[in-house]
This record gives sequence, structure tokens and C-alpha cells, in this order.
Amino acid sequence: TPATKGPDLQAGVDLRARIASLGADEGIFVDDDGRLLEGIWSNLFWWDGPTLVTTPDDGRILPGVTRSLLLDLAEQAGIATAFARPRVADLDGCETWITSAARGISPADAWIDQSGIRPGTPANWPRWQQFWRELARPIDADAATTAIP
Repeated sequence: TPATKGPDLQAGVDLRARIASLGADEGIFVDDDGRLLEGIWSNLFWWDGPTLVTTPDDGRILPGVTRSLLLDLAEQAGIATAFARPRVADLDGCETWITSAARGISPADAWIDQSGIRPGTPANWPRWQQFWRELARPIDADAATTAIP
């Protein structure tokens, strides 16, 4: 059930284990045309010059709390945003981020099995990760230890 967060958690755990065995921290889903969608448990952002770009929320990705927050912060700061569905090769040399509520903003430092394709230097990342950290709030200890059967 890829359009609903939750029912496929074990599939996500299994995919993450497979990805880790390849030496990666995250896997990115692609559509039938090889265009990037989102991570297993994350969203994808990249910089195209001064523009912060992410994949469109067109029903093919799950809503992301951090994704929404970053788009709001960019709007408040007057930073241009755009939406696109690139192929990996289109991101060659672009500063690329993997975002999630648990980890914040993580700069991509490699694309495994994508010969010659390299993410750009994470020049914008430190400032944006700091924004995210400043907005973070601790989870109530009771809520953090509640198990879902």
C-alpha cells in the first residue's frame, strides 16, 4: 500500500536492510521512466542554482513533515522553490538532500551504482540543518516509548 504510511513498515525495514548491505543509508524510489520519487523513509531535495527543488506532491509521494517545513521556510526566506521529477543523472553536481522528521536534512554524498554521477558540495546544508534543529522540540518521554502492536 505505497500511498499510505504505515501498512508496509516491514517492507520498508527489509528494503533498508538491503540498501545497507550495499553500503547506502537510504534508497530512492523511481517510477517506470526512471524518474526519482522519494526515499524509503524520506523526501528528496536538491539545489538548482539558487532554487530549492523537490519532487511534486502529486499523489505519487507520501506527505513529509520535514518536506513541508522546508518549503515553508524557503517561502518565508524568499528563496525560490520548484518541483520536478528528475533522473539521477539530472542531479549530477547538484547539492542533494535526503530529509526526514527523524534525521532532519542529510546531504547526499554518493549515488551507488550510478557511474560518474556525484552530488554537489553541501554548501547550503549547514544553515538549513541549523534552522531545522532550532525548530525541533523534544518528544514527550511517554510518547517516545509507546509501542504500536
